[in-house]
Amino acid sequence: MLLVAVESERPVGCAGVRFLGSVAELTKVFTVPSHRGRGLGSQLLRAAEQVCRQRSMSTVRLDTRAALAEACAMYERNGYERVKPFNDERYSDRWYSKTLVASVR
Repeated sequence: MLLVAVESERPVGCAGVRFLGSVAELTKVFTVPSHRGRGLGSQLLRAAEQVCRQRSMSTVRLDTRAALAEACAMYERNGYERVKPFNDERYSDRWYSKTLVASVR
């Protein structure tokens, strides 16, 4: 699944998720440089999590690099916790996971 944030008919950010059984793997959260620092990444992350809840996913996980300090901080602010490696992605040195709580209706 790919979510795209659009402003004035131009893409300014995206979030990608792949579904693996009851686990969702966040593959990408990106915002164009001119839109960083405005909370767009967190908005995309929450929107992706909502889609995951709608698909009855219980967990969202991701791998990343410590060098992406702003991204790591965003994940941690949004409730992601560091976990042991769950894959052997050679360019990753951090792994995160978040248990999703079902939406209250």
